[in-house]
Amino acid sequence: MPYIAQQVRVEIDPYLDDLIVNLDNQPGKDGAVSYAITRIIDKLYKGRYPALSQGVGVLECTKQEFIRRRLNPYEDTKKEQYGDAYD
Repeated sequence: MPYIAQQVRVEIDPYLDDLIVNLDNQPGKDGAVSYAITRIIDKLYKGRYPALSQGVGVLECTKQEFIRRRLNPYEDTKKEQYGDAYD
């Protein structure tokens, strides 16, 4: 879950801000983002199954929270705009 102490955010955000600007300026942004995520996970979760499984868990929980916070509200707006497809 991405909810961490404010002090930790203050320490991490300057690095992320620079990375985000760099990734956003790449012509193949999707590939560049995927590459960056892959490198981070690969460097932090190494070795035996428990560590590898933790890496998968971080990715899955991050994906699910992104869906919940960003994709679902978008879909709800479109459902209101065009009508429910499940009626």
